[in-house]
Amino acid sequence: MPEIFARSRSAGVRGWVLGGVHPGDWPDQQQLRLAYGASVLRCVGLHPWWVSHQTCSDIQLALEQFAELVPTADGIGEIGLDRCAHFHTPEAQQRQDFAIQGALELSRYAQKPIVLHVVRAHGAILQLLDRWGPFPQGGMVHGFSGSPETAREYLKRGFLISVGLGALKKGYGQLKKTIAILDEAEFLLETDSHEPADLVKVATAVGNLRKTTPEDVLRKSSLNLRRLFEI
Repeated sequence: MPEIFARSRSAGVRGWVLGGVHPGDWPDQQQLRLAYGASVLRCVGLHPWWVSHQTCSDIQLALEQFAELVPTADGIGEIGLDRCAHFHTPEAQQRQDFAIQGALELSRYAQKPIVLHVVRAHGAILQLLDRWGPFPQGGMVHGFSGSPETAREYLKRGFLISVGLGALKKGYGQLKKTIAILDEAEFLLETDSHEPADLVKVATAVGNLRKTTPEDVLRKSSLNLRRLFEI
């Protein structure tokens, strides 16, 4: 970790948002917060990948722990739904549905930004946000790769569009259309990797699509993140 943080800093990245996965990694997040201070933002989450392999009783216990930690966290997430083939079984879907509904019910009162993980489930997530919301603090749709129309539905509900390494890859036509049309106050940049320094590469790709400089998109992303987390 010290080497990763050092590479981040040398690239100009001096703040980090940690998405939570399961109860076992929440103490590790706290240790990083203690080591690196307020530049590390901790999000308590129950990732759908983890949830898919748990029993309902395990998920219920995790939700109880989640409720205890949310007041001291900077944000909530990753939470969401993943309908990719690996998790496309009735059991996995049932567990994911149970976990996100429990997390959203708790989030409604927490007034914390929410980090959403959504794969092939935008319609279902939007329905859940309407059912359990509103969420005045908003949040972000992390690793977004969808269409401008889908992005607009999240934006109407107070969620920013977070763009990651997909911007660097071939294809991803809908994502690239979305990047080009977003307002400057509507997007974030991310890496979702062990190399936060790659944020500069993402900024270069996004800048090319938006016909502006990497420095410009980095500045706007930073301003949007600071506003979202009230820092």
